[in-house]
Amino acid sequence: MSARFKGNSQSGYTLVELLVVMMILASLSTLAAPRFQSMLPSVKAQAHVSALELTLTRARLLSLETGRVVQVAINPNGDFETKYLGGDIILERAGPRNLNVSIMGKTQTEFTIQFLPSGGVVGDDFKVINRGRVLSFKKSVSGAGYRRVRSAAG
Repeated sequence: MSARFKGNSQSGYTLVELLVVMMILASLSTLAAPRFQSMLPSVKAQAHVSALELTLTRARLLSLETGRVVQVAINPNGDFETKYLGGDIILERAGPRNLNVSIMGKTQTEFTIQFLPSGGVVGDDFKVINRGRVLSFKKSVSGAGYRRVRSAAG
């Protein structure tokens, strides 16, 4: 019988080996952290655009369900709110701050989009601008809602 298999043998990693692995992992994480932090504003802006798309869809469906005109008011800094025409606010969302996101209609002031119980929509096309990228929203051919058209450099 070899000495290796005697009753007092122990297996595992030494403290030095564990410390070396921890130092390697710490070094890798310090290299990766700045990359993730630089991606964060872009991800937040994309989330806000997705929330705006969802709000437009929800407003249209709410108008069809309730038989009331539902209005979405959008201002250039990205804030928007949904409410019944002449009624209470249903949803209010503030735009992302310090992310260079702007939403523009034909003018650079607040604009509104109204969804009608008949399924129609009253409002202009608009653009979302974020860090030089322009995302256009146009009324659908049927006039029933908005669709994302293209993403291009501004």
